[in-house]
Amino acid sequence: MRSQVVALVAAALEPMLFSEVAITGGMHSFGFLLDAAVPLRAAPELFCLDLYKDFDLDHFRAMAAPARVSEKDFVKPEAAAPNASGAGR
Repeated sequence: MRSQVVALVAAALEPMLFSEVAITGGMHSFGFLLDAAVPLRAAPELFCLDLYKDFDLDHFRAMAAPARVSEKDFVKPEAAAPNASGAGR
């Protein structure tokens, strides 16, 4: 998740530096963090909720043009959610 956001933001800031941004196993939206109940401690830099109010990953994808953004195998929220035993925290 972290690498995905860094890559998309970098491409959005300097789109001419990249010909392609390839993402595998990323999240479709910042909403994934809330839907999957990702703990704040797991990725605190991604919890910039004021950013999420005005931007989402689709905005960064569009801003990256003309760089091509390819994505596959999005992580599903239920697959990333910690289980009831607390494992993965």
